[in-house]
Amino acid sequence: MKRGKKNGKLIKRYFDGNIELLAIYKEDRLEGVETYFYQNGNRNLETHYTNGIKNGPVTSWYSSGEIKESGAFVDDLFDGIWENYDPRGLLTGEGFFVKGIGKRITYDEVGRILCETNFVNNKKEGLETSYLPDGQIEKTYLFKEDRIIEINGVPLDSR
Repeated sequence: MKRGKKNGKLIKRYFDGNIELLAIYKEDRLEGVETYFYQNGNRNLETHYTNGIKNGPVTSWYSSGEIKESGAFVDDLFDGIWENYDPRGLLTGEGFFVKGIGKRITYDEVGRILCETNFVNNKKEGLETSYLPDGQIEKTYLFKEDRIIEINGVPLDSR
């Protein structure tokens, strides 16, 4: 602490002494890489910050060490390609974003599309469509600022 503000390296530990969190603060704002660890010592989540704002790559891992999700932020907004993997390393989802605007697609274990979701400012916005294994539409949701306002074309306030 310096003049009541966080400054320097922060190390948070589990009860057994293993590191849970490593972060660097400058004038009470995250700066550089913030890393969370599982109790077994493997990395859990790594996020890059500039002046307290998410900027740069972000990666999360399963406790076994395999990559769970990877992507990037620009000014706290999803940007570029985001990918999700199951513990075996198979792709289960991907997103394509430009400064918080884009689409995320999830897949089942054989690569069929399960769901497509649109985003604006990192929030669900517009149509989200879930699919049956044969490719037919199972259900649709209409989102406004991360809140469902309609299911299968029926407004929530009319239910």
